[in-house]
Amino acid sequence: MKNTVYKVHKPAAPVDWVVEGPGAKSMTNRALLMAALADGRTTLKGVLFSDDSRNFLGSLQSLGFRVEIDEAAKIVTVEGLNGKIPVTEGEIDVGSAGTAARFLTAMLAMAEGTFIVNASEQMKKRPMRPLFEVLEGMGAEPLTQFLPALLPVTAMFAALQFLLYEIMAGVVSGILLQFLCGIGMGYLSGCFYPAAFFPDIMQRLGRIMPTGAALRYVNGSVAKEESGMAGFGVLLYLAGFLVLSVYVRRSRIRRG
Repeated sequence: MKNTVYKVHKPAAPVDWVVEGPGAKSMTNRALLMAALADGRTTLKGVLFSDDSRNFLGSLQSLGFRVEIDEAAKIVTVEGLNGKIPVTEGEIDVGSAGTAARFLTAMLAMAEGTFIVNASEQMKKRPMRPLFEVLEGMGAEPLTQFLPALLPVTAMFAALQFLLYEIMAGVVSGILLQFLCGIGMGYLSGCFYPAAFFPDIMQRLGRIMPTGAALRYVNGSVAKEESGMAGFGVLLYLAGFLVLSVYVRRSRIRRG
């Protein structure tokens, strides 16, 4: 392999230059974390916009933080809440950002609520077990705590699907109705977007919907808090959907 030699010429006169060095993605993500944990508005200059930093910014926005982004000026402003998270449940995607995966997981583990951290397949192969062990030792609950609470919730949504299928005559229209109902109830209950951003009356409506009852039941079960009323609501919805499904089926049989 041929070596390439670059000769640096000595300037003939003193040089008076101002050079702006590029930002660093790891420093950018660390600064974003501190801005989110701080109290009040923090403006970051010289931000490096990369996949990792965009994933970090997207995660902060998914958690309800107010973030202003100006990529052209390399400026980001974050409204911190003195260590608090704006929402009590949510889901983020850190992509392949190692700093985002580790820092945000630790931040969420110290917060009140239940959160899901998604990552790319590449990130899932990187070692995270030591961090999980430390967080679990400090009281954070692993995601496997979801499993016991999922059975009645899964049964409830299966009964809802059966009811919607019975109501609609065609398969395609039944699937479309299920999709629209699921998306609508999910948004109102805070499954896809922080419920705190909605008006109070919509938040109340979202909490009594099947998706809202399911969220409260699962969150209460994971946090080992009182979830009896939410569990009763899930079972009530399950029984109601099954009874209505049978009624609709029998009505169709009589008409036929």
